[in-house]
Amino acid sequence: LLDELEISAAEIHAIQGEAARVIDALGKKLDSRILVMGTVQKHGSATILLGNTSEQMFYRVRSDVLVVVAREGTV
Repeated sequence: LLDELEISAAEIHAIQGEAARVIDALGKKLDSRILVMGTVQKHGSATILLGNTSEQMFYRVRSDVLVVVAREGTV
């Protein structure tokens, strides 16, 4: 898959720790301008409930945050 998408090993980051903290630290290190995160819409609800990590990122990061919603059963 990495070859197909032309992603090099240098572009993969595996960091252990509290998700919100390490995502924020990596974003700062890479000088990211946007953070793209995924979340799942729960049980056909019209309201999107963000996961705890996604919600924390709104308060933690200084870049823009784009949350991509997947409908239940599509992931």
